[in-house]
This record gives sequence, structure tokens and C-alpha cells, in this order.
Amino acid sequence: QELRHWRTHNMTQTKVEAQFVENNRMFRNLIINGDMAIWQRSTSTVTISDGSNEGYNSVDRWKMMFGSSAGGAVQWSRSTDVPTGEGFEYSLKVSPSTTTTASGNHEIAIQHFIEAQNIPDISYGTSSAKKLTFSFYFKTNKVGLYSVYFQHPGSGTAKRKFLTFTPAASDTWERIVLTVTGDTAVAFPVNVNTYGLGIYIYLDNPPNYDVDATEADWQTSVVVASENNVNFMDNTSNELYMTGCQLEVSDSVSDFEFLPHDVQLQRCQRYCLDLIGNDYSYIAQGNFYTATYFHFTYQFPVEMRATPTAD
Repeated sequence: QELRHWRTHNMTQTKVEAQFVENNRMFRNLIINGDMAIWQRSTSTVTISDGSNEGYNSVDRWKMMFGSSAGGAVQWSRSTDVPTGEGFEYSLKVSPSTTTTASGNHEIAIQHFIEAQNIPDISYGTSSAKKLTFSFYFKTNKVGLYSVYFQHPGSGTAKRKFLTFTPAASDTWERIVLTVTGDTAVAFPVNVNTYGLGIYIYLDNPPNYDVDATEADWQTSVVVASENNVNFMDNTSNELYMTGCQLEVSDSVSDFEFLPHDVQLQRCQRYCLDLIGNDYSYIAQGNFYTATYFHFTYQFPVEMRATPTAD
């Protein structure tokens, strides 16, 4: 007689917490090159002041602003000083090379802009406007209150909001986490390649644009920083480091999203393409149409955001 053995399989279930499901999507980080990995324009130290190197000059997708002819100058450089064990290779180092004190409308800030069509799901201008979480790793020897200002273009008049943070200790890496409430009142065009959201980290307090508060909600008034904002520009020994910048559609923070290097590079090349690099490699062949006009055909590796200009 055949004996059959039946085995009962006991199955267990593991609950996956909601935040890991909600944040488990590719490109959840709305910031391009938040890990400061791509430096197409320069990896050397760049000095920036009003009207000099103010645009994109070294690390891709990040730039400096000296508003209303603000004085002073800073140096940007690529640093290998990074948070231990977090997977980052580089950080952006910023240090004043010429000191100044803000007056009037003077603004000095680090900037990052996000293309509008990359953020259609934040639903501004509706009751479902999404919260955003902005996180970044920060280290400085100039401890004090810093303002982080957000701006979207609105329907013709920009809307503005700012939050603040204060590093807990000098010369210590820490992750700063800020929750950005959505603007339920005013929407902005999303199917366009212009900016949808600007992020500014202030290094001074512009007297005409500040307020006695640690945050201000979305408004059309030009209120961009706390009047208690630190004056990072008061000493050439001051320095700060940033990396791991992430903005996600969520009311909670998640681990930094690392992208493959080639993907990150291609995302940056949508805005800037270094044809030659450092090895003066072959680009294309063509012919001189006139003594001063050379004609050749070049296929861009990715679609550019706008009609490119040569530099």
C-alpha cells in the first residue's frame, strides 16, 4: 500500500510600511545632480561675484546669485569631503573670497531650478497640492540660521515661500530635512520647458526682502529670508559643503536616490553638453563654407532643453 506524505506549508506575511511603497519610484528625486557627481564645465576652483561667473560655471545644475549688484565674492570648488558611509564621492564647497554685508535689495544665494514639465504631479493650485520634502547633507564652520527659499512662476506673478534651518554643530555633516507645504491657491504651467520651481539657499539676509520669522507661506510679496539669517559672507575663513540634495513628492524623507552615472550625465547634458572634454577629442568633420564659417553636422546624444549656443 502506497503511503503519501502531505506537507503543510506555513506562509508568513510581512507588512511593508506605506512610505516605502509611496517613495519606491524611479526619479523620485526632482533635483538633477543632487549628489554633485557631474562637473562638465570645470572641476577647478571658480571665483564668482556679481556679473562674473554668476551662471552655471562648474557643478552641473547649480549656480550662484548676486542679486541687485550685491558685493563680495565666493569660490566654488569640488571637494571630496563627504558624509561618511553615505555613498557620496563629491560635495560642493563654497567659501567667501571677498567679504560683504548685505544692504537694500542685495541677495546672495545658491540656486537650483527644476524644469516645470518634470513636476506635473505636485498639483499646485488645487486642494490636492502635494507636500514636498527637501533634504540635503550640510557642513559648515559658520553656524547660524540659514533660509531656504522656494519660488514657482504662478500664473504670471511668482509665488514665494521660505523655511529655515540651523546646523546643530560646527564642522559636522548632518542631514537637513524640510517639509514644503503645497500651494493650494495658485497653479503654474507644467507642460513647458521653463522653470517650475526654484530653490535658493541664502548666504545673507537682504534687508528689503526679509521678515522677523523662521518661515513664511506661499505669497506674492517678495519675502525670501529671515532677518536673522546668518551672514556667511563676513569672513573669508567661512566655508560650507553640500551634497545629497533631494526633493521628493512626499511628506517624509527617504534615502538618497543614486542614479547610474550615465543616466545622471545624460540628464545634465539636456542643459549643457561638453563636446571636447579634457582630451580635445575628435568631434566631427566638415568644411569651411567661408574663411570664417565652418560647416559640420553633429548629432546630440540627448534632446537639449532649448536651442543650444556654442561657448
